[in-house]
Amino acid sequence: DKDKDKDNKSKTKTPKIKSKEQADELLSVLADNEKDMNERYTAAKRIHCFILGLQNANDRTLYAKNFLKHHLIKDDKIRGVFIDFMCKFVTSPSSSNSDALEPFQVCLQPFTQLLVFSISEKGKKNTTTIKRIVYGFAQIYPVMLARLCRVWKGRKHAKSHADEDDESDEEHAGSSSSSDAEMNKIFPKFQSCKAVYHVSQRIADNIMLLISTKNAQVRDYAIKFAKSIILHATCQLAVKDKNRFSLANIKPGHPLLCESALTSNAKTWLKQLTDALNNRSHKSTTDENKSHQ
Repeated sequence: DKDKDKDNKSKTKTPKIKSKEQADELLSVLADNEKDMNERYTAAKRIHCFILGLQNANDRTLYAKNFLKHHLIKDDKIRGVFIDFMCKFVTSPSSSNSDALEPFQVCLQPFTQLLVFSISEKGKKNTTTIKRIVYGFAQIYPVMLARLCRVWKGRKHAKSHADEDDESDEEHAGSSSSSDAEMNKIFPKFQSCKAVYHVSQRIADNIMLLISTKNAQVRDYAIKFAKSIILHATCQLAVKDKNRFSLANIKPGHPLLCESALTSNAKTWLKQLTDALNNRSHKSTTDENKSHQ
């Protein structure tokens, strides 16, 4: 029986794409609304694997953009492939070796749109997509913070701000004393970093709002998400892993990240989480009392 199971798995294994021409053909299949959803799903899985296997960073980015143009196909299985792809594309070691933020710039918009559409669409079927999005972003968020730490090289970027050395890092981080234009001269990646950070914060905040939803399954997903990102965003142990975040790894003068702001965000999320858990406990007690009456 075990041998039969192995044979069946080998038969259903998705074949690898062997050339860019074949990948282009499968992108056409994915884009064709006349094609059967199962055929489009298989195409999506094969393209997913092909992109992650590409060695050239420019090729990966180009194919990722073309692939994600189709992220709103109304099929939960296909959307699941897109969500899984975005999580792996953003967090993979190969993505961190080139431009550490480019994968986020490629993925955050379609990720946001999938979250919005999944929340707005009614029906129990969509809880699967929401689950994938919520748990996926729990992986992405701390990697985003870690990458932002890495791209800022410290005070050597801020030679023109030497007179501000007496300021605390909290005052310096995100301060209004320097305009965005001035910061761009000091730190050319500032605008892209700022966009990635703020979009990521909005996604996290929107997921946190799901803690108060009436749907019990979705609420549980959001609660687990909250516990995860609060722990990650307040980690104080220095880590060497490029994709792990720690408050201890924030270099002096970072224009976006500082311990006080991140801790404040975490406290806000913790209050939302605590309130939600207390409300749920109160409701359970009330329902139990009613059942005994």
